Amino acid sequence: MEINIHTDGASRGNPGPGSYGFIIETGEKKYQGSGFLGRVTNNVAEYNGAIRSLEQALTLASKGDEIRLISDSQLLINQLSGKWRIRDDKLKKLKKQIDSILSKLAKRGVEVKFEKVEREDEGVKKADRLCNFVLDSI
Repeated sequence: MEINIHTDGASRGNPGPGSYGFIIETGEKKYQGSGFLGRVTNNVAEYNGAIRSLEQALTLASKGDEIRLISDSQLLINQLSGKWRIRDDKLKKLKKQIDSILSKLAKRGVEVKFEKVEREDEGVKKADRLCNFVLDSI
């Protein structure tokens, strides 16, 4: 099964009030999640979107599945795929959380790929709307 995750993070003020949002599609089923993060940078919000979505995917995935984590964040995708170094200590800690989830998925025989898309991608737009709904509600 292919599991597609569209994820986003938002921070108003950078740093400022932050949130994350994600949409997971598995064939005919769709899942979504969002939440408030407190005062964070946009990059921390992006990482939290990836963490929360991968945690949810961990409950859905089984051997032979492929997960595509899709984001418009060039920093997130390039750091998760190992193309760019992580210098920020907060992001290093968040990357360790992601690595732990990725390790659990790999032990199950689940492959995870990272894909950078443009902001106009419909799935990313939906995740962004979830972020903004959270921020508009506080």
